Amino acid sequence: MAEIAPERVVTTQPPRRYNVGRTINVPLLGSIPWLPPLLLAVITVLAMLAAYSIRPSVQVDLGDYYDSAYLNLATFNDREIGAIGQGTSIDWPAMQERLVVPGDRSGVWVATLYAADDQPDDVLRFVGMTANGERLQPIRPTTPDPETGELRRDPRKFLSIIPPEVAAAGQLELGLVHVLRGNEPPTTEIVQRVELAPAQTFRWSQGDSVVHLPGLGRGAWQVSLTALVHHPDNAPVDATVFVNGTAMGRLPERGELRELTFFVPPSLMSSGDLTIRIASQTFDDPRPLGVRIHEIRVTPAGSGMALPPLSSLLYGLTIALGIYWCGARLTQRRAPSMAFALVILLVGVGLLAVARYPTVFMLPRLAVLFAWSIGLLLVLERLLPWAFQRAGVPISPRFSYALLFIFFVGYWLKAGGMLYPYFVGVDVGWHMARVQEILDGQLGLFYSTNSPLNESTMPAAEWGESRPVIPYSPWFHIFATSFTLLPLPLSLTGYLFGALLDTSQVFLIALLSRKTGFTAREALLGVLLFAITPSTFLLHSWGNLPTTFGLWWTMVATVYVVVAYQHLHERRPFIMLTLLFTAVLLAYTVTATFMLFFLGLLVPALWLFTPQGESRRSAMALGLAGLAGLGVATLIYYGQYIAPIIQQTIPYLTQAAAPSEGVTGVTYDPFGLYVEKYWWRMSYFDLDTNSYGLQLTLPLGLIGIWLARSRQIKIMFACWLAVALVFLVVGSRISMVDKHLFYLIPGLALGVGLIFGRIWRRGLWGRVATITFYTFTFLAALQVWFYRIATVQQ
Repeated sequence: MAEIAPERVVTTQPPRRYNVGRTINVPLLGSIPWLPPLLLAVITVLAMLAAYSIRPSVQVDLGDYYDSAYLNLATFNDREIGAIGQGTSIDWPAMQERLVVPGDRSGVWVATLYAADDQPDDVLRFVGMTANGERLQPIRPTTPDPETGELRRDPRKFLSIIPPEVAAAGQLELGLVHVLRGNEPPTTEIVQRVELAPAQTFRWSQGDSVVHLPGLGRGAWQVSLTALVHHPDNAPVDATVFVNGTAMGRLPERGELRELTFFVPPSLMSSGDLTIRIASQTFDDPRPLGVRIHEIRVTPAGSGMALPPLSSLLYGLTIALGIYWCGARLTQRRAPSMAFALVILLVGVGLLAVARYPTVFMLPRLAVLFAWSIGLLLVLERLLPWAFQRAGVPISPRFSYALLFIFFVGYWLKAGGMLYPYFVGVDVGWHMARVQEILDGQLGLFYSTNSPLNESTMPAAEWGESRPVIPYSPWFHIFATSFTLLPLPLSLTGYLFGALLDTSQVFLIALLSRKTGFTAREALLGVLLFAITPSTFLLHSWGNLPTTFGLWWTMVATVYVVVAYQHLHERRPFIMLTLLFTAVLLAYTVTATFMLFFLGLLVPALWLFTPQGESRRSAMALGLAGLAGLGVATLIYYGQYIAPIIQQTIPYLTQAAAPSEGVTGVTYDPFGLYVEKYWWRMSYFDLDTNSYGLQLTLPLGLIGIWLARSRQIKIMFACWLAVALVFLVVGSRISMVDKHLFYLIPGLALGVGLIFGRIWRRGLWGRVATITFYTFTFLAALQVWFYRIATVQQ
């Protein structure tokens, strides 16, 4: 790739320095370094005082979907919903997408879906339910196994809570949704019937259970507890309620639901936090059952102190000053950075005043995020220039800070959304459960051909009973055992790790574009598009961390090929590339397949199109490194799958390629209809199709790729595109969950950046067109992201 690595000399300018003594025409706010953060700190304190002058009432419905943020879940049993009246069973016709039933129902109701008899267990795993177009809260209670006593979830039914305001409608139109694919309905053939019954939600406490309301506020409060204090064997419960460590009284034991009220004096609320502990004897069923709690209400009792809790004040200051410091560092503008921090502060304080919860739950998380961001920025602002310099494309401070600005805005949006206490990355919990199993000593099982990863990702409903053997590399899950080194829950660590990996691809895309001859503006526009494309947000909502992990390694290897191409025949670059290919192949099997196809196309193409007189040593070294990486990965893991793949997988896939029906008996759409539906899934604001937001990006990106200046780069992009097209066809017969589309997005972003970089130079209309396109894409991404955060439940 002689044209891949043009050497450029970039004249760099030293970062701007502020000298108060010599500043004449700069406004005072921007000329005194300590003044903006001081004013911001003072305003933050005053704003927090104003927010905490409002004392809210808080109601926690135990058993409700939103109770989890208040509870120490390890000390409570699972959510439960119990029918309190006669239920009605209604058959759900197999070909009917909607089921209309009578309404005018009072109170809370439970809807129980039962899987059809001919469907396998867990067929309802990714199913959600709607009533009159509103997504219902799911609930998956566990019950003791009558023989072993082990707690199990019924794999053949799915429960949803119908809230009173929905149940009261004149009629209820029930529907099914697929939790991974927005509101796209799954086939109704998987459901046999639905049962509706009036109900109550609750949780059983254990011997020592804790409810925590952090940052509630100082002053006197009244706590009301609605509970059933009674054991099935009539043994004494001996339940006592403690508030912030002080015993408030024993709970009277009666076989009926009662509301019990306690007064909490200001002397117990000096920290502003409220911790309620219920200690009791337990009854084993075999779960340890203490007190059956239905509701906890906390209301102000008299006037309280306006001073906010010290912890909340420190969190607020950390967030506001963290935003300001990062903004000032990235933009070299103090006043605008302070203004931006003030806007965020006022929005946050407003939410704190009118919605104390869940806003308070996010304060410590966001404070940690912005404190971490400060350290990360200090590292990256030194690492980036060094890395680009080593790659042969020195960058200016202005380019470096613009790139960092794009990275941090994307990172804050994605990581910040994941810090919402009810955020659900659909698959993250499942993957972290597998990580925990490895930590519990089952690594040997996961490393074998009988790995649960293979079985769980190929349900019989989709693949048939005689499923193929397709390896699912456990190396991401092995790596994720390191998440335990951080003092965070595994799932939360997984969320933040995925956000960091995904957004860090902007650095790789920028390096690739600059190395291949893109101007600074074209590179930044390409990077910006990747950062704000709706589908990149959607991937985090799906929670497929191995996909994010594999795509990142694939991008790293691709960029290294471009950067080091002229030296791949040398010993050190060759070894490094071999190690990178090995990491790609072990990280995730699907992206490993993408890389193998990519190399299988790229190496012959580079060999054939190498200009006469130039050496083909680099092309040969690239192919050898790919073979060496495959050999190492085969020795480490994939070798055990060779025989099963030959005996089972190849015949299966051959049969699955039949024109209309695969081996599972599932009828597939004709390819033309499949592509048509696929196109509409790439829309921007249609939440029913998950809004990939690529209908403009796809054609513009393809055009832009062919406008690239280098023939060799066009070859690379053509191979990139060919991989996506091959697996588009494969995806019409075997579910790929559109991973090939995510694989292609960086290439499309580069093409779009190239086009709009040229359009920008056309004058005012070009700039207006560019700003309009990027604003449109960004708004679509925000809509998808906030919609998924607010509606996806598990």
